[in-house]
Amino acid sequence: MFNETRPALQIPRTLVEYVLTIASFVLWLAMIVYISTQWPALPDRIPTHFNFQGEADGWGGKGMVWTLPGIGIVLLIGLTIIERFPHAYNYLVPITEATAKAQYQNARLMMVVIKFEIIGLFAYFSWQSIQLAFGRNVGLGNWELPVVLIMIFGTCILFVVRSFRMNKRSQHE
Repeated sequence: MFNETRPALQIPRTLVEYVLTIASFVLWLAMIVYISTQWPALPDRIPTHFNFQGEADGWGGKGMVWTLPGIGIVLLIGLTIIERFPHAYNYLVPITEATAKAQYQNARLMMVVIKFEIIGLFAYFSWQSIQLAFGRNVGLGNWELPVVLIMIFGTCILFVVRSFRMNKRSQHE
C-alpha cells in the first residue's frame, strides 16, 4: 500500500523523459523489424538461454525469437503507464509537500531510464540470439552478465543516491 497522504501532483514530462520513451519504442520497433527481416532465413532451432559466460545452453523453436519482443511490449506499455503515478512508488526518504515534486521527478526519470535499458537489452539479446542461430559467435562472453547487472543496479543506485541527496538538501533549506 502506498501512503495516501502523499500529494498526487501532475508534473509535466521532461524532454529527456520524452526522448528516452520514444527511443524505447523505436528500439522495440527495430527489434520487430530485424526479427521480421531475418525470419525466413532463421533455422528451426535457435538459442533461447545463455549461461554465465554468455554461451547458448538452451535451444527452442524459431518462434521463440518473438518472446523478448512480446515481453518487451508488455513492459514498455506497463512501465509507461506506471510512470504516471510516482506518488504510489515506494521511497526510501520521507515525501513531504516540499520534496514531493523533486522526488517524483527523480523516481519517474529512474523508471524511464530503466525502461530504456531493459528494451535495449531485449533488443541486444534478440539480435544476439539470431546471430548465434546463424552460427556467428557474438557477445561479451564472461563480461555479459556483469555488464548487465552493473548497468541495471548502477542506475538504481544512482537514482537512490540522488534521492537521498535531494532529501538532505531540502532539510538544510
